[in-house]
Amino acid sequence: MTGASSGIGAATARALAAQGAAVALAARRLDRLEDLAGEIRESGGAALAIEADVTEFSAAEAVVQRTIAEYGTLDILVNNAGVLLLGPILDAPVEPGAVATELSSQNRLEILESIKQRFVDVERLQAVDIADAIVYIVTRPRHVAINEILIRSTEQEQ
Repeated sequence: MTGASSGIGAATARALAAQGAAVALAARRLDRLEDLAGEIRESGGAALAIEADVTEFSAAEAVVQRTIAEYGTLDILVNNAGVLLLGPILDAPVEPGAVATELSSQNRLEILESIKQRFVDVERLQAVDIADAIVYIVTRPRHVAINEILIRSTEQEQ
């Protein structure tokens, strides 16, 4: 799972591990990955922390190879950069609306102000809301294909 050091990625890792999945956690912030992997292991789950910048193809490929070496297989890849599921559920994007994560704080000041103004009266989604949808998708029987899910706050305009 890429982007697992915070937000939707971390919430999805926790949710999938709670369902019994062994998770490989990839992101640039190894300290956060190790904390999350420790948390999952303490709860009885299996987790592997891999420091990687998956914007580089070779790094993404190395994450996949290390995951396979550790677990013997890779069933589903959750790419939180675009919230895209790959594997048996090919090309199943989850399109989240306004989610309250630290990602928005990485924008330029004028964009941050625009975000604050646009969503001032909107209860934004939480990372666990998106993780719940991802768990739903990956736990459907193999004959069920979910091609796309759009999730937004009931208060968010289209």
